[in-house]
Amino acid sequence: TARFSKSQAPYTEGYAAFEQVADAGKLGPWTDMYGAGAVMWRMVAGGNRPWEPPHPLRVEQRSHAALGGTEDPMPSARKLGAGRFLSGLLEVIDWCLRLRETERVQGSHELLEALRAVSDPAGILSGRKEEVSEAEGGRDSGDALGVRPDRSQGAFAEPWIQDWDALGGIRDPGFVDAAQAYIEQYKREPGARVWVAKAEGLLSELRELEAARPAQRVAGEAWTNSLGMEFVWIQAGSFVMGSPMGEEGRYPNERQHEVRISQGCWIGKYEVTQGEWEVLMGTNPSHFSDCGPRCPVEQVSWQDTQEFVQRLNSRESGPGYAYRLPTEAEWEYAARAGMTGARHGGLDAVAWYWANSGRRTHPVGQKRTNAWGLHDMLGNVWEWTEDWYGEYPSGAVTDPKGPESGSSRVIRGGSWFNSAWSVRSATRNNDAPGARGGGLGFRLVRTE
Repeated sequence: TARFSKSQAPYTEGYAAFEQVADAGKLGPWTDMYGAGAVMWRMVAGGNRPWEPPHPLRVEQRSHAALGGTEDPMPSARKLGAGRFLSGLLEVIDWCLRLRETERVQGSHELLEALRAVSDPAGILSGRKEEVSEAEGGRDSGDALGVRPDRSQGAFAEPWIQDWDALGGIRDPGFVDAAQAYIEQYKREPGARVWVAKAEGLLSELRELEAARPAQRVAGEAWTNSLGMEFVWIQAGSFVMGSPMGEEGRYPNERQHEVRISQGCWIGKYEVTQGEWEVLMGTNPSHFSDCGPRCPVEQVSWQDTQEFVQRLNSRESGPGYAYRLPTEAEWEYAARAGMTGARHGGLDAVAWYWANSGRRTHPVGQKRTNAWGLHDMLGNVWEWTEDWYGEYPSGAVTDPKGPESGSSRVIRGGSWFNSAWSVRSATRNNDAPGARGGGLGFRLVRTE
């Protein structure tokens, strides 16, 4: 590419990003992601209906429409595939096809993680299952099927199925459907007939158990409380907490380690707002009180958040649930939403920080959500967590809650007055429980 200008370089109309065909933007892995998105878009669109183009429209047409303030002539994947494909998958496709390269999927690893997050949330088909000891009151749902068929030896190992009574402990979302899809691969193999029969019998019993259980929560399910606060259901799962050595802006306290979140929970779709605080507490402590009721409440200490939580728990009368701050691990799990990069998109697209904030807070919900529908997980205001600050563990852990005591509480996410380096999913900071400031706020978790 060093020998050619962009106008001389070859590309395929409809699959080329704007930075490939115009003297604007930078070429990079994100450029390939536009082409990948266009291929997926074509599969969603079908390409054989008279009211759809046979391939994605030229990017120049989309750019002219955007500059002129008119509707994008290329229908979104979300619109074309509604009711036929996973909504999360359609959102990923539209993310790949954003015109500005900074707002697009940044590379193949980010795309792969996004697709994994929406297609295999339980991590069964991709082999990301976790071991659960009997002491923890559960079992690995993958073990329920016993030994998988072994193709490497030219025959299938005799599977074993143990502890049928332990089926009641299997609660991975989507396990039955994922396991059934796995079994379908082996139905045509003569040597696997016994294994298939036993496995299908096991799943039949598991389906009966599932039917007798209370309805399972669905990832992304929304709920609003009596105060008008919106929450999103986050399913249990596992992730790598911390940052890799090469991440720009990384601090030494971000050592990577595997974390399992064993219980799903509701987490605030937005940071707690000034309006919500004022309704419950009767005051507005915010430095930026002129910002309006939809701006995040700030200048609240960790101790202040505990009083808010106590009053909210007293006000709400729903059975079997309570509000609290998220643990540090829950916060990062929710912020990443299945992604492994520094953030869930281009910085300007997802966060208010030093370069774009105008040195103040902004109403919640104006920046693009992460894959789980949460706004402002990065930037706007730091968010208090439940944990005392301390060093990360050296190995894999389940539901960590930080040290038992300390002198400061963990805050996460960065704020309007921080540089790009601090506005990352892995950034850790801390402050005294009584500290207040114009960049200190919070969001809540509701447990069941």
